[in-house]
Formats: sequence, C-alpha cells, structure tokens
Amino acid sequence: MADLFTERVSITLPKRYLLRGRVAENLVRQLDAPEADRNVALDSNAKGYFSDLAERPSLALLRRGLKRPSSYDQMIRIDEVVPITSIQEVLSRPSVRWEKPAPEEPEKISLEDFAERHKAIQATWTNTLSLREEEYEGDRRIVTGFRPPQIGAIHAIKAHWVVSDAPATLVMPTGTGKTETMLGVFVSADVNKLLVIVPSDQLRTQISDKFVDLGVLKKFGLLKEAALYPIVTTLKRAPTSLDEVDAIFGCAQVVVATMQSVSRLPVELKDRIATHVTHLFVDEAHHIGAATWKAFKTHFVRQKRFILQFTATPYRNDNKRVDGKFIFVYPLRRAREQHLFRPVHYIPVMESEPAQADLSIIRR
Repeated sequence: MADLFTERVSITLPKRYLLRGRVAENLVRQLDAPEADRNVALDSNAKGYFSDLAERPSLALLRRGLKRPSSYDQMIRIDEVVPITSIQEVLSRPSVRWEKPAPEEPEKISLEDFAERHKAIQATWTNTLSLREEEYEGDRRIVTGFRPPQIGAIHAIKAHWVVSDAPATLVMPTGTGKTETMLGVFVSADVNKLLVIVPSDQLRTQISDKFVDLGVLKKFGLLKEAALYPIVTTLKRAPTSLDEVDAIFGCAQVVVATMQSVSRLPVELKDRIATHVTHLFVDEAHHIGAATWKAFKTHFVRQKRFILQFTATPYRNDNKRVDGKFIFVYPLRRAREQHLFRPVHYIPVMESEPAQADLSIIRR
C-alpha cells in the first residue's frame, strides 16, 4: 500500500523481448513489446524501486547482483539507484534488462521449433496491413499513414511478382521511406525468409532495429496489434561452415548483413545461404560495386529467389547504372510536391583536409 515514502512517477519502460541471445556469435531478437509509458507509484530503497504488489502488473526495478523477488509480476535489472526524479535516466541506459518475463535464449531452441515459430508468426500477418495514406492540411500532417511513394512501391512490387521472378529495382529518393516500404512488403507478401544487404555497419544496425520493431507500422496503426514481431538476426560475424549457415538462417526470419560480410564467403556457403532464403532485398544498392553485386546475385538467381534493389539514384558510386528491371521510379519533383521534402538550400563548405570534412560540415 502507498505511504508517505511512495512517489507516483511517469516512466518509460524499455523494450521487452520474447527472444534474445546469440547464434554463431550473432545477435538474434524477437520483440514482445516496444517501449511503453507507465504511470506507477514507486517506493525506493538501496535495492531498487518497488510498486505496490496490489497494483497490477506489479513492478520491481532491482539493482544488479541482488536476489530476484518472486512476488512481483515484472522485474527489470538496473545498475544504480538514484532519486526517483532521475529514474528515467537509469531506465534509458543500454545495460538495463528485463528479467521477468525473461527472454528465451535462441541457442536453446531447436531448428525444428524455429520453423514452427516462423509459421505461427507469419500467420498473424495475414490481412493485417493497412495501406492508409497520410493526409495533410497545408504543411501539417493530420492523418498518419504510408506516404504516396511507399504505397506506389508496394503495389509495384506485388504486381511485378505476379508476372515475374526477375530481379527488380526501385528508385526512391532518400527520405521517402524505403525501409517502411520493405517492412510493408515483408509482412504482406508471403516473404518466408529474407536476407537484407546493406552497405555499412551503421545501416546494418539501423535496418535490423527497424525489422525488430517493424518501424512505424504498429505505432501508426498500419499493422494490427495481433501481428507478432519477426525473429531477426544481425549478422556481424560471417559463418565459417555449412552448419553455421544452417544455424543462423534456420533461426531467423530476417537476416541483415553488409555486402562486405557475405560477398567474401566461399562459394559453397553462398549457395547454402541462397537455399535458405526466399527473398533478397538490397538497400542503398547504388553504394555496392557492380562487379561485387553481380557475383553475389548469381547464387540467388540460380535458385530463382525474389530480388529487390532499393536505391536513391539509378547510378552506382562507380558511375555504372544499377541493374535489374526498373519497376518504380519516384521523382524528386513529386517528393517536394507531396510534402516529403522542405525547400533545399545549397550551402558550400570548403575544407582542404579530407579527414576534417565531416567535422567542418557539422560546424557549418
């Protein structure tokens, strides 16, 4: 029961995972619930913060290294006890972990069990995506939804797959929503096993996080709440054997990797990956050299896998045209007309030292 030492506070609880751990040293995650705001009465002491047991679900924020109390419905491990007014800073740290309910460890789950889980998760996506379009009054958005280029791209992809399994390319300027387009296709087009290739480590992390929480699809009400989150692997350590390929791709519905991490694999490992996946998406395709992409793509073309390339420009960094059939090209002019871009002003930044270029831009 609340007393004089109890304080009611609004806090944001961290993401909660159904599944979290490593397979072949690569992070595997399935989200249970995203970050959630909660108003709760908490009492604090040297061990942590505790809600009234009568308040359901009861919550304990317990300092690391202490015995877990069994009486609480939910428990989160924290690394420091601070005044209640500063508790949100503690909850925002990367070290915070849910311990009750605790996530399952993927290495303890069989590949047969994973296959059944994939089917069950995918079944919750049937007819759950809404292609509602966002609406504006002047420059103010009054209805959240998909942007026009995202809706057009999703329809173009599905139309292409009705008549062809040839590799396809979509040109969508930066900022028009390529990632949410991928997510929309992923949950609505029977994509059983997806490999996403990105050009950099930073994008690998960003895209992995987007697939883990499905971006804004649930936040905007574009995907029904009953839809479960997918199992996603972030591939940072490339497999070194066929068994590791089977373990990595057998547990995940989505694997996100850089081209550098997979293009150097032996031929037999690339072929094995292609037997696992049904779809291959390439993000920022213009950053990948034509020769590297052609050699890697061959393994998936032979297996008749569905291949999509997403790019902001028809031309690669090596000045060669992005290959594949162009099934959707969204012009920059339309992006400006449809509120996706504000007016752009060019401001030159002069810097003679290449190593200082980024810093000079930031300062300007």
